[in-house]
Amino acid sequence: MYAAANLADALSVTRRYLGEIGFVGWLKIALVLLFMGGFGSLWNVFNVFPETATVADATTDELWGILLVGALVLALVLAIVLAFAYLAALLEFVFVESLRSEAVHVRQYMRENLRHALWLLLFRIGLFLAAVAAVVALVVVVVVFGDFPEPSGMPDSYFFGILAFVALAAIAWWFVDLLTSAFVVPIMLLEDCGPISGWIQFARTIPSNPAGYLGFVAAAWTIGVTLWFLFAIIGFVVTFVGLILFVMLTIGLEMIAPSLVVVAFALLFVAYLCYAYVLSLLETPVRSYVRYYALLILGDTDGDLDLIPEQRAAVRADGGSSRRASDGRIEEERRPRNYGQETDSTARDEPTDHWTDEDENDRDGDHWTDTGDDDSSSDSDDWMTDASDDEKDGDDE
Repeated sequence: MYAAANLADALSVTRRYLGEIGFVGWLKIALVLLFMGGFGSLWNVFNVFPETATVADATTDELWGILLVGALVLALVLAIVLAFAYLAALLEFVFVESLRSEAVHVRQYMRENLRHALWLLLFRIGLFLAAVAAVVALVVVVVVFGDFPEPSGMPDSYFFGILAFVALAAIAWWFVDLLTSAFVVPIMLLEDCGPISGWIQFARTIPSNPAGYLGFVAAAWTIGVTLWFLFAIIGFVVTFVGLILFVMLTIGLEMIAPSLVVVAFALLFVAYLCYAYVLSLLETPVRSYVRYYALLILGDTDGDLDLIPEQRAAVRADGGSSRRASDGRIEEERRPRNYGQETDSTARDEPTDHWTDEDENDRDGDHWTDTGDDDSSSDSDDWMTDASDDEKDGDDE
């Protein structure tokens, strides 16, 4: 319910939003989405670990030193990942607040949602650990209670069963995370509550509109896959050309001075950030459309959870069909008033300043439609005018 009708409305609201924030706002929101997505390949940047080839030949003191360095590096990487995860959670609220206000005030929105971002981060960590724990529990049960002497002798049916369960857990994690970002985050922002309370309120609306929510999931998945394929093609071409240029640049700098090779890698990192930002610019209208689509469905399902009532009313003011309002009533289409079918009392009570140019033309006779009531009314008015003139003439005499 409402899923199909809101597809066009979401497009209209997205156009309105991009027009309101302007080009500078578009650049800011693209930067927000860039950090909100974690650069896409953050693990590749920090995927550096100390070599372990010399561990076997190291003494006890050296082994403890290597373990200490490894623990420090792992702690540093974990801290950086958590910092980016918290920033991504914080920017979720910045993005939704920008969609609601049709403005871009990043620092203000960040200050107002520090607590919400922490709750969302903890919820996401718990959700991820729950998915991992479910997979680990299944593996342990299969290995301990399985009918095979050692893990290497596991039958293929068990192995593929575990893979199927891992895929199912990943899909469930994606599904819950998608609904959290699309529906629970707006509820947290609107009601000033945590993710658990937000999920409770959202779950109450699901029985009222299950088809609408499933329609959103299908649309989000379709758009996401299409965008992924498009960006994969672009990424393949850019990577191929970029590697050729990088190799040529590295060779040229090494011929000048071997120490300049570091400059080539620095330029490669900067080029990667620029490439990711360009993709974020292209992605901004699409992600805005998907989020507006979710907000429209949520507001149509429960008017108390409507985050964008003004945008909804604006895009539907000139709609061509009746729509269900947020309070559950039906909004009838706005049609021109037909004065030819009005009653006499209504016509007398109608203020003269409400007449439009078309109505003035009707009064002048350009588009007059003759009816029986109009003829009789016109004859009656003429008779009264004649009688009044006769009485005036008699007074003059």
